Amino acid sequence: MNKLDNVTGYNDKLVLEVWTLTNEVDDLKKRTVTSATKINELQKLLDEKIKELAKKTQELEDNAPQPENVLRIIAIQNEILNLQKGVSNGTNFDQIAALENELDALIATIEEKNNGNCRQILQIIALQNQVTRLQRQELEFNQSSEAKIAELENQLQETRDQLNEKKDELKETDSRIPQLIAEIMGLRNKLTELERTLSELKRRSADKMEDLQSLLKQKSKQLEENTTQLRAVDAKNAEQILKIIELQKQVNEIRIEVSKGKDETASEISALQEQLEAREEESARCQAQNKDLEKRLGDKDAQCSGLQDRYDNLQDKLGSAMNKLDNVTGYNDKLVLEVWTLTNEVDDLKKRTVTSATKINELQKLLDEKIKELAKKTQELEDNAPQPENVLRIIAIQNEILNLQKGVSNGTNFDQIAALENELDALIATIEEKNNGNCRQILQIIALQNQVTRLQRQELEFNQSSEAKIAELENQLQETRDQLNEKKDELKETDSRIPQLIAEIMGLRNKLTELERTLSELKRRSADKMEDLQSLLKQKSKQLEENTTQLRAVDAKNAEQILKIIELQKQMNEIRIEVSKGKDETASEISALQEQLEAREEESARCQAQNKDLEKRLGDKDAQCSGLQDRYDNLQDKLGSAMNKLDNVTGYNDKLVLEVWTLTNEVDDLKKRTVTSATKINELQKLLDEKIKELAKKTQELEDNAPQPENVLRIIAIQNEILNLQKGVSNGTNFDQIAALENELDALIATIEEKNNGNCRQILQIIALQNQVTRLQRQELEFNQSSEAKIAELENQLQETRDQLNEKKDELKETDSRIPQLIAEIMGLRNKLTELERTLSELKRRSADKMEDLQSLLKQKSKQLEENTTQLRAVDAKNAEQILKIIELHEQMKAIQTEASKAKDKSASEISGLQEQLKAKEKLNARLDSKNRGVTHRSLKLFLVILGENILTSLLSLLELEKFQKEMKMECDEIQHRCKEVQLQTDQNQEDLLKMQQQLREKEAAFNRLQQQLRDSKDDNARLQERNKSLQEENDKLKMNLQDLVVDPETVVHSTKVAFDPDTAHPKIILSADETVMSVAQQRQNVPNDPGRYDLSLAALGKTGFNRGRNYWEVEVAGKTCYNIGVARGSANRKGQLKLKPAEGYWTIILTKQGVLKALAARPLDIQLPAVPQKFGILLDYKKGEVSFYNADTRSLLHTFTGNRFTDKLYPFFNACLETNDEDAPIVLTRVGSVSWID
Repeated sequence: MNKLDNVTGYNDKLVLEVWTLTNEVDDLKKRTVTSATKINELQKLLDEKIKELAKKTQELEDNAPQPENVLRIIAIQNEILNLQKGVSNGTNFDQIAALENELDALIATIEEKNNGNCRQILQIIALQNQVTRLQRQELEFNQSSEAKIAELENQLQETRDQLNEKKDELKETDSRIPQLIAEIMGLRNKLTELERTLSELKRRSADKMEDLQSLLKQKSKQLEENTTQLRAVDAKNAEQILKIIELQKQVNEIRIEVSKGKDETASEISALQEQLEAREEESARCQAQNKDLEKRLGDKDAQCSGLQDRYDNLQDKLGSAMNKLDNVTGYNDKLVLEVWTLTNEVDDLKKRTVTSATKINELQKLLDEKIKELAKKTQELEDNAPQPENVLRIIAIQNEILNLQKGVSNGTNFDQIAALENELDALIATIEEKNNGNCRQILQIIALQNQVTRLQRQELEFNQSSEAKIAELENQLQETRDQLNEKKDELKETDSRIPQLIAEIMGLRNKLTELERTLSELKRRSADKMEDLQSLLKQKSKQLEENTTQLRAVDAKNAEQILKIIELQKQMNEIRIEVSKGKDETASEISALQEQLEAREEESARCQAQNKDLEKRLGDKDAQCSGLQDRYDNLQDKLGSAMNKLDNVTGYNDKLVLEVWTLTNEVDDLKKRTVTSATKINELQKLLDEKIKELAKKTQELEDNAPQPENVLRIIAIQNEILNLQKGVSNGTNFDQIAALENELDALIATIEEKNNGNCRQILQIIALQNQVTRLQRQELEFNQSSEAKIAELENQLQETRDQLNEKKDELKETDSRIPQLIAEIMGLRNKLTELERTLSELKRRSADKMEDLQSLLKQKSKQLEENTTQLRAVDAKNAEQILKIIELHEQMKAIQTEASKAKDKSASEISGLQEQLKAKEKLNARLDSKNRGVTHRSLKLFLVILGENILTSLLSLLELEKFQKEMKMECDEIQHRCKEVQLQTDQNQEDLLKMQQQLREKEAAFNRLQQQLRDSKDDNARLQERNKSLQEENDKLKMNLQDLVVDPETVVHSTKVAFDPDTAHPKIILSADETVMSVAQQRQNVPNDPGRYDLSLAALGKTGFNRGRNYWEVEVAGKTCYNIGVARGSANRKGQLKLKPAEGYWTIILTKQGVLKALAARPLDIQLPAVPQKFGILLDYKKGEVSFYNADTRSLLHTFTGNRFTDKLYPFFNACLETNDEDAPIVLTRVGSVSWID
């Protein structure tokens, strides 16, 4: 700016300086309001800039021609800049365009003579802003259009896919032909409409873009011409001027960007502030809960030791009973019982040693002692007892059964226990009675006692399960009966929906019959099962009793001690089962609580990290939010200044009225601020007291001096009531209350005498009318919005009803079976349509009348306001402008108060919602606390260890079982597969052929019958001819299908068994034994470096290659997050980075790590699906040069690579992602069922 020539370009420099300073002042004002730390520094800088701006403005007014136009142009530029800072939308662009038109008109008025380059400079600034705005508008319109076009194209593709699916379904079915044809016609109509809409959108977008580009080109050209002209007329200063304009443009762009950033974060800061307060409260609660939980932990430790004390007490009794056995006559019996008891004790101690956290050394020492004692007793048993290996196996089986009983009860558990019990019975039967004491009898009693306990438990659980299922079915039965009765009642009361109701009643009756049959069958099966269990329980109980009696008879001396030992061991086992079940029942609960605890800890950590940032933001926000109050205080100062300028002699009563009115408003506002303020309550209360005293003083003066003071004071009170109502939510009740108060107001104003009362009546009339005009404008706007919304809603309902009516008419033309029902539905829709049209017409008429009334009243009140204002100026020219200014300032203050009130209401609503969320969270925390009372840290560790042990055992058993099944089935499947594959296809074709022939015969017979009926009945002639034509077409179709079955082998689809080729697999790939499951290891395997092996991509080929025919295979990828499957040419590159596209010999689809399914054509194509398939089918048609991908579960086509010419042998191709993890699922080759569904 300093480099500009002060002589030749003085006016130009002034214009640029005023323009630049205006922008700087506007920016500093906003920064002063929003800043929290540099407010004094910014205020000082703002004051300096305001003084400098005032000085330069004065210079401009003194020296430049038409200074008012120049200043208005600069002001408009500033308005445009502020609009550009806001959200971009159609309204914004329209406002900016209107201001630009005004700008162009003003610039055209600037005289070039004696004005330097002023006009040229302003023209360049304006054009530069317009070019920037048009470029931004072009970009945003282009993005919006592309998004809309993409959305329509997606809808178009989805509709095409649906249409193809329906066409495929039409080929495969005979039962739903009319319905499918109707759906196909509907989809075709939708397709046509979408294509038309898309074409129209593209045309309109192209036209709009062309207009924008044309306008942009025009403005750019004008800018270039003006720049060139400026350089020509003022070569000395031109570059400096252009540089100043460019720098100011960059500054403005930065301001716009900063403003948008502030707007985007404002709501976020407010929400985070509330979250911060909630988090602090929650943190305090959590700390209190932690102390409580620590106390409960100690209590729980003491409580949990009770079960162990019972167990130890029973163990002591067991040892005492064992010592009482006769060592001579019952030596072998005692040995068996001791080994059995010690085996149980060792097993129990092992588990306690693993899970204990405090007594591990003590328990380990005891375990070592018991293991030594067990080994000693086992050796004695082997040395002295006959068949010791059978006895030891029996004891081991008993232990296995006990462990199974500790687990969750289910069908599998009971089956395993039953199998072990059968083995147990068989082994006990092999124990010889001679020279073996009561060993066989003891083992038999132990086994029977366990069986009786197990059967009692199974009986109880089966009974509970059956009762639950029966209760559920009975509930469904009752619900269906209730629905059936409702439909019957509805049938009695209506005439319009009879066919539809009859159909629904028949459906409910069928459902009722099926439920009754299912319930009866369940009760019968449950009774049979219960009878079997009770019979078996009775049998085992009897055997136990017999064996017990027999033991007492043969060994009266030791029998009671033996039975006591068995009973004590049974009680100990029951305690073990009880403990194990308690652990299983709480394991999932502990796991869930642990996850919730981790989540809460993470959330707490995030909250703490946010606290510092929130505190800083909160300070900035407080400073920013004070702007509204500053505006209000500023207006109040202006109001006081204007009041002082009133003439105290000629307008004394007028001034008194205005002062009382103003003070009344101020007192009311201060009362509300005193209630809501949290920091300035004392200061506000003091100010309120002062204003109340001043109001009382002025009210007394008014009562002493003005005629009819009570009427005046009532008028002011009514004005205040109206203001409070306007601050609330706008609705019909509010408007009615305000209108009633305004009527009372008009009546009171009419009573005010004009004589000896100054302009009092005139002033009150103007205030009232101004309020009424404002209220009517607001009411007009809101009524207009409400009416438009209601009309739009009715028009949507009307269009939906018309569409439904057209659908039913189309359906009526295509069917013969549902004619009565369809006619009833069409009549109902016509009635609904008529009613909607009548309602819409009535609503539009009433809305128009209401709007006309409002506009008429608004016009009337505006006219009255204008007349009263003119009259006031005529009768009191001296004070009129000050009075009107006071009233106008009051209006602005009211607007601010209303705005603040609405903001508070909105905040209150949001706070209420957050409070409800807080209450919900507190309830959740209370539930978690309740659960935490029953869980301790040590229990958690114990249960997790046991749970992991059980899962590991079950997993190993499952893996062994699966391996055994695979080995058993593999050889049979391999031998049968090739034969079955060909036989299956042949049988399918034969069945299809026979079916077609049968259908052909049936259609021909029907055709002959119809021809005979055609000759017999003239009345049905037209309909039968149509039917004849339809049957003929079906006949031709069947013949064509019949011909299609007799095709050459090249067209037959072969379901192919595919296996992975280990010689091509990447070294990190692990294949299953049957080469059908592919996983990825973390380390490379030691495999030969074959030339055909993939070395970088985690890929493998199939073993079998194809060079003819149509071959189909299926690949399961359920749970896998990233993969790439398809077909590869045998000669395709396998080394280094692969280029997966048809030109390089790969025809594949890929699921990316972002979850997007794509076909890797020359240009990758997205495959849009609601959900990614779990299993893919791949069809290679070698002759046609096509590779197709299907969703194997839904049998829907996903994508086809076409237009290829194959010459090499092609192989199945499979590729995993480079970055994988241990949890990632494998790729599995599955067996293929029937392929008759493939065209």
